[in-house]
Amino acid sequence: ELLKANVLGKLKGLEAYKNALQYVADNYPTSEEGRNAQEILTTQIPSLEKMNFSAVDTKNWKILYKVGKLEDKSTKALEDKIKKFIASENIYKLGYSYDIYTEKENFLTISGIKSVAYAKNMADIMREDKKYKITEPAIVISSDNYKVVQIKKNLEDYLTAPKVVP
Repeated sequence: ELLKANVLGKLKGLEAYKNALQYVADNYPTSEEGRNAQEILTTQIPSLEKMNFSAVDTKNWKILYKVGKLEDKSTKALEDKIKKFIASENIYKLGYSYDIYTEKENFLTISGIKSVAYAKNMADIMREDKKYKITEPAIVISSDNYKVVQIKKNLEDYLTAPKVVP
């Protein structure tokens, strides 16, 4: 049940994680897992709930592209374009990863970007340059805000929030 709570949290976010932990704590109070769940509820969940988006300029930015499953043709095609971009334009040791977001949505994430201006410039190049022609919308986000999005599963809130650009 504790493992299930962790998976639910990863796929559905903080609220689902909290509810699943509460179930473990309530139904297995004398087991080690029940005590662990209670400990997480008491010590970690409150700090996770306090996490919010920040407009603070950081030196760690990401570009996200929403994708489906890793084996989908469209995901593979986008991944190939990103690899090509990184191979030809890699001044700052950029990297990319396939990140799970929900059961149906995931991200191809470019990381290692030091400024929001560079991230936006990269996204523009990948959209406009005929070598890449990435038509999927790019989401430029700080690493700190990406952490909030992954924990709370609130990308839509981030996208609609008024932006204070650093």
